[in-house]
Amino acid sequence: MFTDDDHYKIVLEGYTDPRAKGKVTTVVRVNKPPENGSCEVQPKDGYALDTEFKVSCERFEDDDQPLAYEFFYTKDGGKTSESLGYGLQSSRSSILLPNGLEEHGLEIKFSVKIFDNLGASTTFTNFSGVKVGITFCTITFYSVS
Repeated sequence: MFTDDDHYKIVLEGYTDPRAKGKVTTVVRVNKPPENGSCEVQPKDGYALDTEFKVSCERFEDDDQPLAYEFFYTKDGGKTSESLGYGLQSSRSSILLPNGLEEHGLEIKFSVKIFDNLGASTTFTNFSGVKVGITFCTITFYSVS
């Protein structure tokens, strides 16, 4: 396995017959993914389709700018993830979420995948989950005479 930010020499030799041969040598550097940043979500609890959540990231470092971000959430303990979008903005705001599942304590977890301009990425998952309770409403039907 290649190590991030290390250099490797690649040599390619080819033969068409024992007297006709060629050789090419190149040195490549393995692209290092973004590092040293953090992300957070606010507020820490709310109600489904009512509370506006914000996920923001800061201080990710990488020589290969600009960075891009893809935001995800999961409400089933990590079995499936839903994308909240991809782009150059380091935050997503006005996020309306579905309710969390009772079997997972109403908790919704987030993750953010951060990409550098050459495609190397790291995934930030060190979030505490948010509690998203069920929004209750009453529907009343009236007969029209």
